[in-house]
Amino acid sequence: MIDSSDVEQVEKILAQHIARLQASLQDASGAISGPEEGSDAWLLLNAFISNDRPALIDRFEQSGRALAEQGGKIEARIQGLQSYIEALAHECKELFNHETVHLHLLIEATSRLYQLQSLCISALTRGYQAVIDQAMFERQQMEQHLEHRLQSLQLINSISNSMMDQDQTLEIIAGKASEELGADYCSIFYYDELQRTLTLRATNGPRPLGGMHYVLHLGEGYSGWVADKGSPLLVHDALADANFAIEARVSGQEFRGLLSVPIIFFGTVERLIGVISLQSFEPRDFTTEEIDFVEVVAGIIAINSENGRLYEQTDEQLRRKVHELSTIHRVTGIITSILELDRILQIITTQAVQLSGAERSCIFELDSEKQHLQIVAHYGLEGADVRGIQILVGQCCAGRAVQDGHPTMAIDCLHSDESCFLCQDPMISSEIHSVLCVPLEVKRNILGCICIYSSHRHQLSQEQMQL
Repeated sequence: MIDSSDVEQVEKILAQHIARLQASLQDASGAISGPEEGSDAWLLLNAFISNDRPALIDRFEQSGRALAEQGGKIEARIQGLQSYIEALAHECKELFNHETVHLHLLIEATSRLYQLQSLCISALTRGYQAVIDQAMFERQQMEQHLEHRLQSLQLINSISNSMMDQDQTLEIIAGKASEELGADYCSIFYYDELQRTLTLRATNGPRPLGGMHYVLHLGEGYSGWVADKGSPLLVHDALADANFAIEARVSGQEFRGLLSVPIIFFGTVERLIGVISLQSFEPRDFTTEEIDFVEVVAGIIAINSENGRLYEQTDEQLRRKVHELSTIHRVTGIITSILELDRILQIITTQAVQLSGAERSCIFELDSEKQHLQIVAHYGLEGADVRGIQILVGQCCAGRAVQDGHPTMAIDCLHSDESCFLCQDPMISSEIHSVLCVPLEVKRNILGCICIYSSHRHQLSQEQMQL
């Protein structure tokens, strides 16, 4: 058994030969100087001489954590420690094998050295593994979090594709989005392209003080700002911004943290659908991952809205087609039962307006000898004296249609074409923006043309032209 005097004697001998021990560690590391303060060799040597084990364990645990955080390999560090232990063990044999030194001091020094080796490797591994375990735990937490996010998105997508009423669907989506992000309020606005306004369609909380029909203009409030800019908006405290504070209080409650995202359908042409906003009572900085989640929700809403619009459009087109065919059938029946040409032409002008969705129409008859056109029937032009008007072939949209033998379409031509017979009547010309003229042809002989006038600035489709 070694007493305290032997321990003191070992430490004294080691301290006397510290330069020699440092040189051996330097050779083991392959460095040209050192050991560097704070390095494994430096820590090991100081603990070997002073026997300060608690400090050594703490430093090696910290070193192990740092190694794991930096992505280092623990095997290389352990191999390095092994080479330092072997170098110091060799020097101990040289120092304590002197004839004046008892063998039990060598045993004490060697035992101390290998105990330090065990402590160093254990502390290094413990610190390293602690970081690995923490990283694994955080990874599992993140995987569970992302799995929950994915399930929420799948649920929202299922709700969006359900047969529920759209407003009810949006209400449920607002509630699910708010619940998933731990927000206190969610609002969904829809954009009206014609009015350039946003109308509140759904919330998961109290309605605005003005009721459900709450409207914002483009650029107004944070919803209007997002709709106008087409990009997400993050605000730590919306009440601190005068531009956003009114909307943040509109429900009767005060919301501070804000994340607002545009709802855009990315088709052939980008189309703004609306804006979805998440808010919290307390100031809050929403994360990038939370922004991504809301953008996916916005995408689901956009696709659902566009699908609904296309469905309604297709349904309307089918109803319109049935109406058009019924009208054509009715007109055909009337024409075959009436022998008076004037009445037949008047019926045709009336039905042409109904089929095209325009407001006015007229039929021109061609005088092939004089090469001019004259109105023989019209609808919606009662306020103008058009019966006596004559148009030369090649003049105005009607004259050009007869001259070329092809339909002609124009927008706002009444304001630029001085030869137009309607430009002389400002009361009518100011209300007309689109014109379609189709030649009336029988066995390759052009007898005149029919013209349709609309107050809307749009060109009729090929299908409407055929009708």
